[in-house]
Amino acid sequence: MQERIAEVLPLRLHSDHLPSVIEHLALYVGIAVFQWSLTEIAFLYVSEIVVINILFPTVALFAADPVETLESDHWRGETQPRTLRPVQWLPPIYSRNLKLAGKYAVFAFIFVILIPLTALSEFSQNTPQSLFTMSTLMAIGGICLAQLRRVYQEFVSDQQYQTQSPAEALRFGVIPLLEVLMILLCVVVPITVILVAGMFATGIDAIESQVVLWAYLLPIGVVRVYVRGAEWDFTFTKGGIQL
Repeated sequence: MQERIAEVLPLRLHSDHLPSVIEHLALYVGIAVFQWSLTEIAFLYVSEIVVINILFPTVALFAADPVETLESDHWRGETQPRTLRPVQWLPPIYSRNLKLAGKYAVFAFIFVILIPLTALSEFSQNTPQSLFTMSTLMAIGGICLAQLRRVYQEFVSDQQYQTQSPAEALRFGVIPLLEVLMILLCVVVPITVILVAGMFATGIDAIESQVVLWAYLLPIGVVRVYVRGAEWDFTFTKGGIQL
């Protein structure tokens, strides 16, 4: 039965789903205990994406293998790659990774920071300062710890970064962007249409905010677990990122 499910939904049916499930359950607790609104939920989603796209591109600088599709032929014969070591207790930074990380930083700044924060400020009635409450700061702290644990498991433990390419680290930053796109297309748009159509059909002027919040949050949780558990193959080329 498990094999049949795995054929229909390409998920890794093991502990890879656990962090996403725990994170989403924490949002439920925040709604129930701290009365978080849709604005706080969106703020925490953006915060998680920002944290991921700071940590993993940083790790990409230390990855020892060249990117297969970009530069493997050029660097394969290099016996001693050029490195920088600004801090002695950190591994060396490979010079060839700086260009790729720099391009990704521009991409990440536009799509990870600029657009989400602009949208959040435009559609939110809260001031940026009001979003930094004790509960949201604790949640952001938990996000940072969870992502640091992922960095350790995937790249730092047993010095795995020495046998991986920067593209493998940057992949972790691209996945949340794919997740946001799927949430917009598969959850936000259809749920909004259903809610608006339901209001017109029943003649209701407004729907309870908590009902609206749960209507979005439950399917978002399903999408997050699916995207985080699926195997996505990203290829970094000179023209950009291919899925």
